Amino acid sequence: MRRVGRVGFVVLLVMGVALIITLFAVPRIAGYRTFVLVGRSMTGTISIGSLVYGDPVPVEDLRVGDVITFSPPQMNEVVTHRIVAIARAADGSERISTKGDAVPNRDPWQFKPTTPELPRFVFAIPYLGYLIALLSLPLVRMLVFALPAAIIALVVLKRLWRQSGEEAAADAAASSPLAPAGVDEAPSPAPAVLPVRVWDDIGRP
Repeated sequence: MRRVGRVGFVVLLVMGVALIITLFAVPRIAGYRTFVLVGRSMTGTISIGSLVYGDPVPVEDLRVGDVITFSPPQMNEVVTHRIVAIARAADGSERISTKGDAVPNRDPWQFKPTTPELPRFVFAIPYLGYLIALLSLPLVRMLVFALPAAIIALVVLKRLWRQSGEEAAADAAASSPLAPAGVDEAPSPAPAVLPVRVWDDIGRP
């Protein structure tokens, strides 16, 4: 029963890691970009701590109402907000105004896209962003990915050790018969025969 519990724990742990890899890595392979939402300005549409998936699209294909992820001017972080206006500057470039769904005012900037594409919101998975943020820590990442491998290795080594012990015991039993081959057993001594005197009461005085 204890062995079944250990195996079940390992299976669940491996399945959890595989699920994380699937939710995080596979969409990136498909071309999506992923972001962790750390603010509350999109509450009601996207909750804080969500893992946001964005599909990079050409800037000229963006429309008012699209939710995009971008780097605001003079900021080193990314923001996921909704486009509320698109204006064209004198040089022909576009200027995009954005706003969070949960705040009353527009953002205090109009930004000029510096890349030919911007990630447009596709879907989000609530709370998964917290887990991804934890996985960015080296210690947590080592525990999550190295621990299942270590447990599986220990289980396999224990099983191999047990099998080798059983095989050694079987070999020892096979090579040690009860009597050595080629040696005649000494004959058992015959039981001693004691004289038995039969008394007859007939004729006794």
